[in-house]
Amino acid sequence: MFVAVAREHKCSTKASRWLICAAMMLRNWSVASELYIPSLISNSGSTPVATSRRVDYDLYNNKYHDDRGTKCSGCKYVPSILRYYPDAQVMLDAGTGNCKLMRNLTEAGKTVYGTEVSASSLKTHCSDLLRQSKVTNAGLHHIPYDDNEFDLVISSEVLEHVPEELVARSVAELIRVSRGELFFTISLRRSKMDPEPPEPAKVHVTVKNREWWDQIFARHGCVRNFELYERLQRRMPHLTDNMRRGCILKKPKGQECWRDGELEPWFFPYSCKSKNYRLPLREFTYPGLDNKAEVGGD
Repeated sequence: MFVAVAREHKCSTKASRWLICAAMMLRNWSVASELYIPSLISNSGSTPVATSRRVDYDLYNNKYHDDRGTKCSGCKYVPSILRYYPDAQVMLDAGTGNCKLMRNLTEAGKTVYGTEVSASSLKTHCSDLLRQSKVTNAGLHHIPYDDNEFDLVISSEVLEHVPEELVARSVAELIRVSRGELFFTISLRRSKMDPEPPEPAKVHVTVKNREWWDQIFARHGCVRNFELYERLQRRMPHLTDNMRRGCILKKPKGQECWRDGELEPWFFPYSCKSKNYRLPLREFTYPGLDNKAEVGGD
């Protein structure tokens, strides 16, 4: 059965990616047809995830995505993506949510694929794309696509949801499947659904400053696209007194509208001219994961 599925969907001939791809296709069929195959794949992707995500998975998979509904935080960036990446034809929306950004870019003439960890969101909003194998139920730490497959990898407000122990692996995977261009937005504050400090966050579980993220990507051969960053990132002088008061009233402690002089949303465009996604094995000794396989290795 795996062989038939893999051939039909033109999965990679590389052994380690071939099995993941075939399993993903079977999982997608099960989501679209309301079946469940627990022995093939976990609810959160192609491998079990770390305990910190598993504990709060129901909150993220159901409550968070149910509250968002058809909202699309990344859709407002479509004009910028089309303007600043005119030659990018094949794209990946990593953490596509309700698939609305995928649809908008497809309508603009792009070939777009997606991954999403929430099976319920895919079942509710993306069943047609599941059947077409345009989107897969997978976490960022195991993206079921080949190396250098996408002209542009997009991820809007997703990486802050990834547990810190999975960030290095997820970033390595995002870079691996790209051809060197990444367009991300990453929240630098807690979610409205998170409790106030000092209680640990449950939704935005990795809230760091810009320099921390830059260092993570620099380890993989990527540098910030400063020209695009300067064009897109809004700063404090644009914050009026009314906006400031409104933000303070609306956001609890730890959920500010700005950070280090920059206004939300926070843009993270990267160019990776010397990609390095094969990190030492010790980087990936995470609880609940198969620690034998190196990211990018076959």
